[in-house]
Amino acid sequence: SYLSGNIIASDNYVGGLIGYLDVIGGGQNGYGEMHIDNSYSTGNVSSTGDDIGGIIGYARSLGTGSSTAGIGTLYIKDCFSTSFVNGNENIGGIVGELVRYANSKGPGNSYINVEKIYVAGMVSGKNNVEPIFGNFSETITNKGKLTVMETYWVPEKTGLTSSSYGTSKKLTNMFSASEFSTFDFEN
Repeated sequence: SYLSGNIIASDNYVGGLIGYLDVIGGGQNGYGEMHIDNSYSTGNVSSTGDDIGGIIGYARSLGTGSSTAGIGTLYIKDCFSTSFVNGNENIGGIVGELVRYANSKGPGNSYINVEKIYVAGMVSGKNNVEPIFGNFSETITNKGKLTVMETYWVPEKTGLTSSSYGTSKKLTNMFSASEFSTFDFEN
């Protein structure tokens, strides 16, 4: 999936491909799983609202269940954004707001796996502005986890100088295949 046009909005939960996403694992050993793979955004994503992302505005993985485990798992893999992403609060090059929630009273677990991502577009806003995820929060840290691997961003393009997640790369290095030896550029 991809976005090459422009999205101009005045709402919350605006993404280049997905505005609002809940991945829910609950009930009797319920398992919810969502894969966002091989997706990109090159158009502009702009809103006066909150939770604005180049690919996803708001994404939440929920693990619920009161007596049996419910497992929610979200995978974001092989994605990139060169979009101009702009909004008010929780603004990210890939995801505006990312939430991991596990039920505190039950055996539910929540997992989020982010792998092989890069951001090389301007990301701007007022609060919680980051190149990968504008904001990440979790309710219970020992019931599942967030895994971020091989995730990169370009300070010269994003306009940002730091990030809680991912590794910064110079723009000149972004064009070297050896810098991304594990990325699949063929598929």
